[in-house]
Amino acid sequence: MERIWIFEGKVGKTFPQEKKLLVEELKSAFKIEDKPSSKTSLAISLAGDGSLLSMLRNLGELRHQVPILGIHTSAGLGFLHRLALPQTGPKDTKQWAKRFVKMLKNQEYSIQKRWGIEATIGRNNSCWGMNDLVISKGSLSRMVSLKVSVNGSVLFAKLRGDGLIVATPVGSTAYSLAAGGPIVVPGLDGLLLTPILPHEIAQRPVILTSDSEIEIKVLEGPPSYLTEDGQRTTELRAGQTLCIRRAEDAVHWLAPDMEGVRDYFEILRSKLGLGGGLLNSKEG
Repeated sequence: MERIWIFEGKVGKTFPQEKKLLVEELKSAFKIEDKPSSKTSLAISLAGDGSLLSMLRNLGELRHQVPILGIHTSAGLGFLHRLALPQTGPKDTKQWAKRFVKMLKNQEYSIQKRWGIEATIGRNNSCWGMNDLVISKGSLSRMVSLKVSVNGSVLFAKLRGDGLIVATPVGSTAYSLAAGGPIVVPGLDGLLLTPILPHEIAQRPVILTSDSEIEIKVLEGPPSYLTEDGQRTTELRAGQTLCIRRAEDAVHWLAPDMEGVRDYFEILRSKLGLGGGLLNSKEG
């Protein structure tokens, strides 16, 4: 570990003093780069989930080569972050930053693979998402009409509603969850199909194997839109077909081994109140 690129995104001005202390510690131990390259050892996002997804988009193809790590420093939910920068005063922040640098120096971490999803539209247009790819209606209040096939077999002959979410396990706690989809532990392989307000009640969320090939045809109506992680949009017209599959190359997620790492189920309890909130210590 020698060279680090730090990304702060649109909400980079939150908690400026705490982040300044962390960056100072990082500068004392590593070379901080102005922009990422193939020589970058680690890309760190200092903000929220949206900024971490934006960092992956800014990395381009380097997202499959450079390990990434998010440190939560915003007021949002932070589902994608296992570390959060303390905001309990400069002394605590500085001590935490020293432990963080020591963890990196001593290589007290593992690298986990997480796969995004990619879509092809025609021959030349391709899209990529870490959380999800979403087909949704435009400004007119009219339903999207889609034919959805999996591995050549028709799943939804005519899905009518506000749209369809194709999500990864990493993105299962994002838009898919809000639309009624299941929570899937990020380490599992799979793809999620979650209809958005379907007109027919029998059209329910489906979990597919990771090697599934999903074909979606826009049947009729005004233009709809394919959105990548809520950040980039492509217009779709009636008659167009797109193919979605798990991305060929993985993103390398750095999993630190240090005090303060947040357990995944703890995040679900504390952020969503899953299972009735945080467990009472007396209950074990």
